[in-house]
Amino acid sequence: MRTLDGQLKKMPFGEIFQTISLCKQTGVLTLTDSKGAAKLVFSQGKLFYASCDNMNPFGHVLVKKGVITSEELENALAVQRSNETNTPIADILEKTGVVSKDILQVELKKHLVSVVRTLLGWEEGLFHFDFGLRVEKGILLEDGLNLPALLIEATRPVDSWRSELQTDTTETPAERGEWSLFTSMASELVGTTSTNEVLLLFFRYASEVLNRCAIFLVKKKELVGMGQSGLQFGNENADERIKKVRVSLLEPSIFKEVIERSGGYRGPLSEAQEHKQFVSQIGGSWPSEVFVVPLFDGKSTVAVLYGDNLPNQTPLSDTRGLEAFVKIAGVAYAKAALEKKLAERKGGALPNE
Repeated sequence: MRTLDGQLKKMPFGEIFQTISLCKQTGVLTLTDSKGAAKLVFSQGKLFYASCDNMNPFGHVLVKKGVITSEELENALAVQRSNETNTPIADILEKTGVVSKDILQVELKKHLVSVVRTLLGWEEGLFHFDFGLRVEKGILLEDGLNLPALLIEATRPVDSWRSELQTDTTETPAERGEWSLFTSMASELVGTTSTNEVLLLFFRYASEVLNRCAIFLVKKKELVGMGQSGLQFGNENADERIKKVRVSLLEPSIFKEVIERSGGYRGPLSEAQEHKQFVSQIGGSWPSEVFVVPLFDGKSTVAVLYGDNLPNQTPLSDTRGLEAFVKIAGVAYAKAALEKKLAERKGGALPNE
């Protein structure tokens, strides 16, 4: 049986998942690191099962959610212990009539997405993929999760934000509009087929939330202006002017900082020399609040978004939706880049069986 082994440091989990998905591979992927081990089962590139040692087992998740009682879980575990074939808990719960198969499918899908999100954070460890190995027993997700479906599910982290809005009687029309914008743009993102499309969608979203914003491509030593919204340069065309803007990544700045830590920033802009030069390039007065966030594709930062509260100096609007969107935009960017690479190589790292 063919296998593939490697280190997560050299081939991150996100890239492994994308390659298996795009090459429509069947097999079992095992990850190990200091946190424990994880196992994922794929068929034709779709994810059907996933488990992780440092997460609650599926049965305990069902108890925590109130789907089953502790007593029902204990009874199922007793059956499992008496069964030499070690039948999965989900299979026992369905066959004994404790939970319907439909409910188990819904909960299993949520569990799989949760496991995948956890594994995306694993930066160290080893991976092992057994090509063609199938796991038939137990209840697996009937339709499986493909990469586009997982992108949609990646919007789930914002559910806590949405839940807060639903229970908050002071929810404003602006907040409801932000949620509608988020879900609409996330759906569009799933259909993107090129990295440029991803960048344009990301910038479209930002221009709906921020009065003034600009997006910059990351080069080796500097940021290069790509597009803008709301900037004014007198009689000069703003779209042409932004392409001339450069930000050095050799000197200390908030831009260099967000790239190095792969995280966003919202707050005042310090009077560092690089910031003074930047403000002079994009025009306007000194903003009292800025928003800077990198677009990270799992390997490196490919673009940086800048926004501020000019010209009115009023507090920026809620950016939580934008912060969530940039995460799934990063995954979409990596997917599009990998598809292009595989097309160019007419195959890829994991050839079709």
